[in-house]
Amino acid sequence: MSDLRPPAPPVPKKSRTAGIIFVIVFHIVLIWALASGLANATVELLRGDLEATVVAEVAEDDGPPPPPPPDFEPPPPTVPPPDITIDLAPQQQQQQTIQTVVERPAPPPPVVAAAPPPPPVTPARPGPRNIVDANTDYPPISVRLQEEGRVQLAIVVGADGTCKDAQVVASSGKTRLDEASVALCKRKFKWTPASQGGTPVESKVNMNVTWQLR
Repeated sequence: MSDLRPPAPPVPKKSRTAGIIFVIVFHIVLIWALASGLANATVELLRGDLEATVVAEVAEDDGPPPPPPPDFEPPPPTVPPPDITIDLAPQQQQQQTIQTVVERPAPPPPVVAAAPPPPPVTPARPGPRNIVDANTDYPPISVRLQEEGRVQLAIVVGADGTCKDAQVVASSGKTRLDEASVALCKRKFKWTPASQGGTPVESKVNMNVTWQLR
């Protein structure tokens, strides 16, 4: 008997291509799954073999630590010795002359005789006219006012016996009598000058001039 079934419809080309792609993808996934599983199994296998045990070593105490090494000091630079020239020529004999110097003591200094002391000074002496004349020497105003008093003078007597200077040392209390005393001394009074070794010299004397009305 002949097959009365209708013939199968023809498979389209797009369905065939999709099936081929699906088969290829399925094999790729299967290969990748197998490879991943095999790799994980291999790592697990190796991990068990690679387990390491850390053993802590306790260092034994051998005593105090060794001392530090000494400081290193570099050796000093080496200086080459100087060149030495040895002269083997015969030395000439030198004559030595020894001169003895005898120092003579210095002569003593000359004795200087002490100068004799200067001769004493003979003081000046007032002359006989060193008095106040009420008629000629008294200031007229002092006469009318009846002024009296005593004036002390410091006088410089020259080598010629005259008054070189006069200063009032103690006043009489009357200016006119003080001024009249200085003027009278320079104008009228004379002295026998002081002398030293017979030579007249300048000297200083003090003198009182008394003004008194009678």
